[in-house]
Amino acid sequence: MKNYSLALLSAFFIISIYAFALSKKTDTVSEKAQVMVLGAYHMNNPGADVYNMEADDVLTPKRQAEIKDLAAALAKFKPTKIAIERSYGGRVDSIEQAHYQQYFSGAYDLTRNEDEQVGFRLAKMMGHSQVYCVDNNDVGFDFGTMMDYATEHDQLSALENGRKFAEALMKKSEEDLRSMTIRQYFKNINQPESIKQSHGFYMDFCKVGKGNDFPGADLVADWYKRNIRIFSNINKITTSKEDRILVIFGAGHAPILRELIEYANDYELVEAIDYL
Repeated sequence: MKNYSLALLSAFFIISIYAFALSKKTDTVSEKAQVMVLGAYHMNNPGADVYNMEADDVLTPKRQAEIKDLAAALAKFKPTKIAIERSYGGRVDSIEQAHYQQYFSGAYDLTRNEDEQVGFRLAKMMGHSQVYCVDNNDVGFDFGTMMDYATEHDQLSALENGRKFAEALMKKSEEDLRSMTIRQYFKNINQPESIKQSHGFYMDFCKVGKGNDFPGADLVADWYKRNIRIFSNINKITTSKEDRILVIFGAGHAPILRELIEYANDYELVEAIDYL
């Protein structure tokens, strides 16, 4: 009987320690603002990237229904703020904010841009009075200069594998989009392996350069600098540990933004695929 009582006391002691540790872990998580990075594709085919995917018209009834389904899934995250790929504090910021206000009041039709189709739509669903523009595209990223250097110094072959990979990836992405719903496609491009692949493409640029010339590495540094500035802008809009921020950016931004958020002391990274 005595041994049985001791066993019960030991079990109770172990459970108490576990419960205490679990409560401390929960407390720690609750002290951080939550951020979800949603990698997106450019729905309006702007042709602004190094390699661009051809997308079908998202204004068709079928695609509109799918985007509404995507927004409903993301709404389960209960975002308190939605950040989009538009410049912070600049001319575009004021224009897009005016457009959101008009959309919120029912006086504006959404364009094909993913910032509006997903960002504006979800913000209105959540009753948000504004969206947040957190991009910064004032850092350069002169792809042409790197390509000129590679041509002049016979280094184009160093980029050949990356080019073939990017073209194959774009072709597959177009095929996937044609065969999937919008929500399925977003889940596909936010998978860990997809995120890794999109980042590896930029690493090939570092192969261009000789001696003390670093045109490829400098280009990659510009890409990192832009994303680090975006992260800084996310910090600027974070005002409470209760914030739940949804960041909607082109999928190529996701690897760096996710890393910065994951290692930041004040943030908890939330996986988009858990809501898709």
